[in-house]
Amino acid sequence: MKLAYALMGFTLGLILTSGCTGGKVVATVGSQKITRDDVNFRVSVMKMVSPSFSDKAALEQLIRSATLSEILKSKGVELSEKSIEDELERMKKASSNNPQMAKIFEEFGSKKKFKSLYIQPMLVDRIAFISGYQKDEAFHQEETEKIQDLLKEAKANPSKFQELAKKMGLNYRKGSIQEKDGNLTWEDDRNVASPMNLPAGAGLGQRWKKGLFEKLDSGKVVDAPENLGPFMMVIRLDSKDKSTMKFSAAYTMKKSFGDWFNANKAGIQVSRMEEPQANAAQAPKTN
Repeated sequence: MKLAYALMGFTLGLILTSGCTGGKVVATVGSQKITRDDVNFRVSVMKMVSPSFSDKAALEQLIRSATLSEILKSKGVELSEKSIEDELERMKKASSNNPQMAKIFEEFGSKKKFKSLYIQPMLVDRIAFISGYQKDEAFHQEETEKIQDLLKEAKANPSKFQELAKKMGLNYRKGSIQEKDGNLTWEDDRNVASPMNLPAGAGLGQRWKKGLFEKLDSGKVVDAPENLGPFMMVIRLDSKDKSTMKFSAAYTMKKSFGDWFNANKAGIQVSRMEEPQANAAQAPKTN
C-alpha cells in the first residue's frame, strides 16, 4: 500500500539528486549522485556538533540516507518537498530551546543545500524506522507469530502464563506500577546475569495504567500484544490494589533496524568513486 506524506512534491530521490549539482561525483546510489560539494557542506554543518567530524563520515551518512530513500521507494513510501519543509519548520521551532541547533540554523539555514543535506537525512532515517522497519510485517513475522501464539494460549489459560512463556522460549519478567505517581519498575531477573534493559518510568506507567490495566481484571491477559520499542510482549495483570498494580510480561526482541536495512538493500547499486573497493551500503546504527 502506497504511503504518501503529501499529495504534491518530488520524491526523496529526486530531491537528493537535484541537491547534488556541481562538483566531482564521489558516490552514486541508484540514479542518485553525491558530489564532493555535498560532502563538504555536510562536514561544515556537522563540525558544529562534532569538531572532529570527517569527510568519510559525511559521505557514509549521505550514502546511507540515499540508500534508505531507495528502500522506501521500493515499498511505496515517498517523501515530498512539503514533508521536508514541514520538518524544517519543526526543527527550526525546536532550535529555540537548543542553542547548538540555533547556531546551525543561523549559519546554514538559508543555504540551498541545507534541506537536502541536513534536514532530509534526519527525516528519512525517522520515516524509514517508523514506516519501513516497524511496519514491515513480513520482516517481523517470526517474532510476531510467536507472540500471537502465546497470546492465544495465555488468554485461554492465564494461570499458566509463565509456564507457557518459558515453553515458547520467551523472556519473562515481573513489574509494578505505583498508583500514586504511575511509576513503572521491573523486578530484577535473578536467572539472568545481564537482564535486558526494559523501558520503565512514570510516562509508560501512566499509559499502561490507563490503556491496559484500568478495565482489566486481576489474573487476566491483555487483548493484544504490546510493541515497546525493540520489544514485543504479552502482559498479564497479576493483581491491583489502592497502592500498586503488579503485572507479568513475556517478551522477545525484534530483529534490529540494521538487520532490516541489510535485508532490504540488496539490488540497490552503491558505488564509491573514491573508494571503489568498498562498493557496498553500510548498515545504519540501531540506537
